[in-house]
Amino acid sequence: MEAVDKEVELSIVSRVSLNIPENAYLIGMVGRISRQKAPDVFIHVAAALKNILPDAYFMIVGDGEQRADIERLIRNEGLEGRIMITGWVDNPIAYACLFNQALLLSRWEGFGLVLAEYMKLEKPIVATNVDAIPDLITDYENGLLVEADNVDQAVEAVYKLYNDHISREKVIKNGSMRVNAFFNVSRVANEHERLIVKLCEQGDKK
Repeated sequence: MEAVDKEVELSIVSRVSLNIPENAYLIGMVGRISRQKAPDVFIHVAAALKNILPDAYFMIVGDGEQRADIERLIRNEGLEGRIMITGWVDNPIAYACLFNQALLLSRWEGFGLVLAEYMKLEKPIVATNVDAIPDLITDYENGLLVEADNVDQAVEAVYKLYNDHISREKVIKNGSMRVNAFFNVSRVANEHERLIVKLCEQGDKK
């Protein structure tokens, strides 16, 4: 997709264009619909929250091999009309911009780049305490961490960020500060430059 097309997509992706109520509290995840990303856990969390948060609406931005199973689970949990699966999209960030809260409930995760994107968008985050995720998210500092496959913990964390304005603003502010500090292009380029110079100097001494 060309850059101009991405701009067009960004401009047309809105709650109105997606038929999502303007006053909905949108809880979303961006990721492949596969066992790793735990979309089944996301659906169980949504099912538990639908009566606790009457204004909640849910979105999965992505697609994958488990989509048919997840759509069946959505029907079984009575979530039709409260959740959207976008399928593959060229600019998932355009959809994540609409979130009120962002989740990454992976069972394992090599890095979790989407967390940096969530922080850049200033979205409060609930994520699992697995692999590299704690390197990006510090519990109750720039997000809330829960154990993998623990629906109750995830529900409690989502509700905490929904109901506690102070905690929500804290994790948003700290997330923005962290992503700007650690994912700054100039900083990364400068660090790579220093590393290359150091390696070259070490090579000259041999």
